[in-house]
Amino acid sequence: SFLKGMLAGLVGAFLLSGCGGGGDAAPQQAASAPAAAPKTVKIEAYGDSTMWGQDGAQPPVIQASVTQPSSAQAALQAGYGQTVTVVNEGVPGTNAANLINGTDGKHLPWQQLMANSTAQIVAINFCINDAYLANNESPEQYRALLVQIIDIALGAGKTIFLVEPNMINDPVNRPNMAAYVTVMRDVAAATNTPLVPNYAYPAVTPDNIHPTAATYAAMGERMAAVMWSTVAAMRQ
Repeated sequence: SFLKGMLAGLVGAFLLSGCGGGGDAAPQQAASAPAAAPKTVKIEAYGDSTMWGQDGAQPPVIQASVTQPSSAQAALQAGYGQTVTVVNEGVPGTNAANLINGTDGKHLPWQQLMANSTAQIVAINFCINDAYLANNESPEQYRALLVQIIDIALGAGKTIFLVEPNMINDPVNRPNMAAYVTVMRDVAAATNTPLVPNYAYPAVTPDNIHPTAATYAAMGERMAAVMWSTVAAMRQ
């Protein structure tokens, strides 16, 4: 009888300690599990001299102290830290056909470039040189090039943004620009591609085409604002 009672007590103590130990272990493991670090987001910004950042107040071809990509990066990093980078891939004097064909003097053809790229997001700012009368690129050809750029980027798994050009004051080409900006807006709507607005905003362009650092800063802030929620989702 005494032995039975002692055995029962030992079994009971063992069961209680087993249950208690199991119950305590889970919270300790959960508390010590490290929080997942935010993912990095890389953005590549392609375009002409106004994406590269040619300073309209400093001829002939000098990069401004602030560019659209550097301003966008500063704004995004203010919200998300160093995990977000914007790489300036602009090349002065180029147009959409140069990007597609790999004839900008810097990049491989767009298909191969996107296949090799480690960026999750690409931004495209081609319009001013496409609309330039001497280039003889019609609005219909421009439309086809933009659609091709978008299709290739999407096929490579990228998220793509179209970036409107800044307003220009060049008397020869300014009347021609509106038609090409309209094409870009139409393509963005038809393909459900996010569009960074620039053309409707004031732009200080001392040489009638290229902005000052202050205008580039505003353009970059608009780029960051349009990309904000996409970047947030990619960091999760």
